[in-house]
Amino acid sequence: MGKMIKHQVTCKDCGFTSFLEDSEWCIHYITLKIGTKECPQCHNCICHGETVDEIQARFDKNISTGKFVKAKKPIPTTNWEYQCKTIKEVEV
Repeated sequence: MGKMIKHQVTCKDCGFTSFLEDSEWCIHYITLKIGTKECPQCHNCICHGETVDEIQARFDKNISTGKFVKAKKPIPTTNWEYQCKTIKEVEV
């Protein structure tokens, strides 16, 4: 059986390294339908907003400044459209 590709991220708040595929959706995604995966250790996310408009504005700003990229297609198993440029693909 071949190796699987997962998407590794490091939390900017606590420094914990995890895989998006193994992380839970943040409260923003659950309640507002816009959001990201949360850190499994500190449970923080990169949304930094409390309304759909605030979160969308932050994502759009980060895309325009080059911090995020909009996925050509969502990462498999995550449906996440917005990606931090620091995501690494890792064979596991």
